[in-house]
Amino acid sequence: MPTAALLTIPALRAIVEQTLDAKVFYQDEFERSCRPTWDIAIPARELRLPDLIQAAGIALDVQKEQVSQLKEALAAGGRGAWAIVRRAKPNGGEWYLTLICDGFGEVHGRSDGWTDVPTFAAVVDRMVGMEVYRFRHVVETERTRAACAAALASLQLKVGTRLHNVRVAGTTYSSALVQSIHDESGSVTLHLTKRGSAKRYEATVPATRLTGEPSQHRGPNVIVNGAVRAA
Repeated sequence: MPTAALLTIPALRAIVEQTLDAKVFYQDEFERSCRPTWDIAIPARELRLPDLIQAAGIALDVQKEQVSQLKEALAAGGRGAWAIVRRAKPNGGEWYLTLICDGFGEVHGRSDGWTDVPTFAAVVDRMVGMEVYRFRHVVETERTRAACAAALASLQLKVGTRLHNVRVAGTTYSSALVQSIHDESGSVTLHLTKRGSAKRYEATVPATRLTGEPSQHRGPNVIVNGAVRAA
C-alpha cells in the first residue's frame, strides 16, 4: 500500500476522492483522471543509472545480491531514479527488469510485459498506475468502513438481536440472529433461517448490505445445535 507520506499529500487524496465521487469505475479511466495531479504534485525527474547486465546462467544468489545493491543506489537518487536489469536468455534475446525509485522509500520493480527495451515514460506509467490503484483501494476501504459503521449505528444491532425479513446477497430470509459484530470491518455474522425450512445458514456480511427490522422479543436469542430458539 502507499506509504504514509504519499497518503497525506492533500492534492492526491483530493483527486482520488473526486474521481470516486464522479463514479469512474474502470481503472484505466481512473488513472487518466488522476495522472495530471500526480505529475504536478510528485513529478518523477529522470535520473538514469547504468544498466545491470547479468549473464545467462549466473547463480541466483548473485543475481539477487546485484539487484539489491542496485536498489540501494536507486533509493538514494530520489523519485525518478531508474535502471534496467538486463539478463540474457539461454536461447537468445534479453529479459528486462525495470527498477524505479518512488521518492518515498520504495523501489518499484517490474519484469512483466516488456517486449522491447523499456523507456523511462513507460516505467513511470507503471509506477504511477500502481500508486493510483493502491491509493484508490485505501480510500475505497475507508469509505466502506465509514458506511458500515453508520449502518451499524442506524440498525442499532447487538449480539442476540433478531432481525426479520433480512435480504442477504439477493436472498430473503425470514429471520436472522446476530451472532457477532465486527466493529473494525463493519461486518456482522448472522445465523439465518428461511420460512418453512429447518435448514440454518450462516453469513458474515458488511452492514451496508444488510436490511431488516430488529425484533422486539424481550429475551435474548441463542443458538442451540444450529437451530434458533428464544432463551
